[in-house]
Amino acid sequence: MGGYGSGRRWNAKSAIERQSGLDIRLLKKDGCLREGFQGSISWGCNGSTTNSVNVRITNGSLVLDYKHRFRGGEWEPIKQTIQFAYTPCHYGGMRTWFSCPSCYRRVAVVYGAGKYFLCRHCHNLTYASQQEGRADRMLRKARKIRRRLGASINMTVPILFKPKGMHWITFMRCQEKVSHANYLFCLIEGKRLGIRL
Repeated sequence: MGGYGSGRRWNAKSAIERQSGLDIRLLKKDGCLREGFQGSISWGCNGSTTNSVNVRITNGSLVLDYKHRFRGGEWEPIKQTIQFAYTPCHYGGMRTWFSCPSCYRRVAVVYGAGKYFLCRHCHNLTYASQQEGRADRMLRKARKIRRRLGASINMTVPILFKPKGMHWITFMRCQEKVSHANYLFCLIEGKRLGIRL
């Protein structure tokens, strides 16, 4: 009781941040959305490749060629086609989206969380921040402000220097927000551990 992972739900959804995803905005930025393009996309962790997909653009769609295995079973070759969808932009031109192969939603990112690359809704994925408790949100908020101020994310290190170009009032307001978020974090964690502040 009260050990590591005791507050975690057994049926918690997988987080998007832990999945391999294809982002159409990055593909467009890298010039990969032109007809006839062929290439390979890989994901890695600690310097080693964990996942790799061959991609080809043909007939207004993205063709993926990769291998998948389920829970240590045999590798299965997969060939998947993801259609493009288009919406007009306000000042001319068209914006390109993926059309999810399962639900046909227009999405910017498809995830390889299972056998096929689908949208986050079809894979039942969530953002890591949606699974945080209140204490974790307060800590993340304080660290985000500390990064903005150019300070260490270590909550015990005081924020001494104002960033160049920042108004003093803004700096003082940011310091107050960090102190308040840190206080709430300590209060919540203290209550959870049975410590009175």
